[in-house]
Amino acid sequence: EIKKECPAGYTSPAGAANPYTDCVCAPGFFLAAGGRVCTRCPAGSHCVGASEDKRECPAGYTSPAGAGTPEDCVCAPGFFLASDTRVCTQCTAGFHCIGASEDKRACPLFATSPPGAASIEECLCPAGFSGTGSGGCNKEEAAEPPAPAVAPAPPAPLEPPAVAPAP
Repeated sequence: EIKKECPAGYTSPAGAANPYTDCVCAPGFFLAAGGRVCTRCPAGSHCVGASEDKRECPAGYTSPAGAGTPEDCVCAPGFFLASDTRVCTQCTAGFHCIGASEDKRACPLFATSPPGAASIEECLCPAGFSGTGSGGCNKEEAAEPPAPAVAPAPPAPLEPPAVAPAP
């Protein structure tokens, strides 16, 4: 008997009587609507293959297209993997989080960011500071108040020197 290979996106379970007719979706693929075509798993999901449907990654997680296991779901941008709970947690204000298994990173000195910031570009300088935020912030110097626009006073008249009386 001639063995035939399964088409791309399919696999045959070990011990299948006929690998060609017993082909099922490979990991990273799922049966699309209608259940006849194995389709590559979209980003943000994982697909274990066989006849299983795709499963969305939990909130705060994402995955690349073609993910085949739940372990392929990693922290989404704007989230970090909390060391104490090992759960993807929304990035806190004043930090930026690129996702994956990276820790949160503080914005540069004096810069701040909204919760869920995904990149350093979201770090901004607060009022009273100048700069890009992502490159750091500098405290703005208070400008000297302008001198009043008043004409100078005329010089005081000179008085003749006092002469001492003669003896």
